[in-house]
Amino acid sequence: MRIAQDNEEFADTFDLSHPHKHLRWAVTVIFYAAVHYVEAYFDLRYNRHHNSHKRRQRSIRNNGQLRRIYNLYRSLEDESRNARYDGKNFSPDDVEDLKGNLENIKEEMRRLGVI
Repeated sequence: MRIAQDNEEFADTFDLSHPHKHLRWAVTVIFYAAVHYVEAYFDLRYNRHHNSHKRRQRSIRNNGQLRRIYNLYRSLEDESRNARYDGKNFSPDDVEDLKGNLENIKEEMRRLGVI
């Protein structure tokens, strides 16, 4: 969970007052914060971790408790991939929207007693 919080703190250091190419990294860090929150859930509930994004994705989709965050998580994952591999640029508003997805995931983790 500490890594998730560290990633969030780092994402908050990006200047969102104007668009720039480095916002791609903010998107990536936001996604990895979500990864670590989800992994904290699986560690707490099942004492296990995933060694691939595909397996984690499948577990989220198939888990009755996490299914409600699946689309939020996938959005973060897809945009992170777009940032890392396609060089997609993001506006400050885009980053704020993705932070909102992370906040919704965190809210679900709170509801489940992970945070």
